[in-house]
Amino acid sequence: MRQEIIYKRNAILVPYCLLAPGFQANAHIETKHGWNTEFIRILTENEIDIISYSCVEASFDSVSKGLLRTKHGVGYYESLPNFLEYCKSAADVETKKIMDMISGGYQIVAILGIEHSPSCAVNYLYTHNGTQKRAGIFMKLLMDNLKYCNIDMRYIGINKRFPNKSIHKLKEYIYSL
Repeated sequence: MRQEIIYKRNAILVPYCLLAPGFQANAHIETKHGWNTEFIRILTENEIDIISYSCVEASFDSVSKGLLRTKHGVGYYESLPNFLEYCKSAADVETKKIMDMISGGYQIVAILGIEHSPSCAVNYLYTHNGTQKRAGIFMKLLMDNLKYCNIDMRYIGINKRFPNKSIHKLKEYIYSL
């Protein structure tokens, strides 16, 4: 009798700038390295595959322009013609990727986002009216898609200035698997 091999791997979806800090706004002016290393160490030590999702801010209207972008709040991105549609398309692509990965034997452990980002914040973002408790444009669309597809997901927001709380949440969750 032939034994069926079941492929089972853990993966986490991360923002592109976790792997490539140069994709952050103003990175050409303010190089911010180091905030990401503990996250990567935790994931690799626990044999969790790191899968990046698209950076909609950097890739909208071409990566070459996006890499030179300056910081903007959510209102700026909400007012850009076609940006919402672009984010919806990117969220649809990521949703399909997640569904395909699950079908292929992956367990998606969590999705990480960058707090205060207009696009991929999980819990908090900057607006002209101060910080608001809400997800970024892209992240909200992705969350809605996954909920619609009945995919229960854990979301962890990273505060780059004060990453210890996010690191603690990530460790706590991974060690509970």
